[in-house]
Amino acid sequence: MTHIPIGTVQTAPRTMTRASLPPLSGNLAQLRAALADKRLTVSRLEAGWVAAAEAAIALHLPKHVRLEDRGTWDGPTYRRYLAQAEKIELEFKPRIRRLLSEIDSLEGLLSPSQAVFTRNAA
Repeated sequence: MTHIPIGTVQTAPRTMTRASLPPLSGNLAQLRAALADKRLTVSRLEAGWVAAAEAAIALHLPKHVRLEDRGTWDGPTYRRYLAQAEKIELEFKPRIRRLLSEIDSLEGLLSPSQAVFTRNAA
């Protein structure tokens, strides 16, 4: 048996375009539905994040500030809102990031002319 020392053989990375791969088979409607569902979930999570931050500052608003009218918000109100949003970030952001990554993957599958796949030999 021939022994090849580790690190002496290098494999060049191989780049393939989506056009060089066979087309996806099956019903793409399921992928499109999953993509729409994930986008909706991201929107709901973002809205929930905003609502939670607003609810946290609602008890401490000055009389001239109306929660539903951002035009009435002053500097301290915005700072309290942003501080609350940052405080509860871990409840929302990891799920949003995961969903955005899944959305990117699905979009890559659904738009084959733009997708480029690179495989590095490591």
